[in-house]
Amino acid sequence: ERDRNFEAAAAERNLLVQNYAEATPWYETNKTNLEAIKTAQGLFEKSLYSAALFHHKQAQIHKDANKLDLAKEEYGKAAGAYGRYLQRFPHDKLVYDLYYFYAECLYYSFSFLESAKYYTKVRDDKAEIKYRQDASLSVVLSYEKAIKIAEVKGALPLMKATPLGERTPGQEIPSKEIPDLRVNIIKASDAYAALVPESTELPAIMY
Repeated sequence: ERDRNFEAAAAERNLLVQNYAEATPWYETNKTNLEAIKTAQGLFEKSLYSAALFHHKQAQIHKDANKLDLAKEEYGKAAGAYGRYLQRFPHDKLVYDLYYFYAECLYYSFSFLESAKYYTKVRDDKAEIKYRQDASLSVVLSYEKAIKIAEVKGALPLMKATPLGERTPGQEIPSKEIPDLRVNIIKASDAYAALVPESTELPAIMY
């Protein structure tokens, strides 16, 4: 019963966002009514924030229960809500935390390039450090996942080095341009090494 109530509340929140957000017919009709717009924006902000937290919590519950497909679906919903909230309210006092939660939900919904982008934003924040180390490692992990997917799809050539014993004496190894994904993971790995030089993760990351 409790789960159904939560789902109903989430559906109501989503409906509110769809009906009263900017560019909706209601907004266009009432955009000169400042009081109505202010009230709607307050409801919109609260509803979008609550939706993000709700789906994020549901995703974690499914993940803990090893219901990975359901978890991925809920993480995707949470990521969508966080993304819309941050786009609409970029100056929220909790914006640093929210960007980290957003990146986490992107990662666990398998949007690895996007998660790398927002983990990087958290890592490079000049004012906050709470998630800096975790975000720095997660940038590397995001690119690792993205590279594996690209390799499986054939969109990124596998790396293959010719063993020294198989090279002809004096053979020149032609230089090749390094694909952007591999450049990005090299940069991310270097950044992590500089930030957390004592990390036990470094040997696996750097080599």
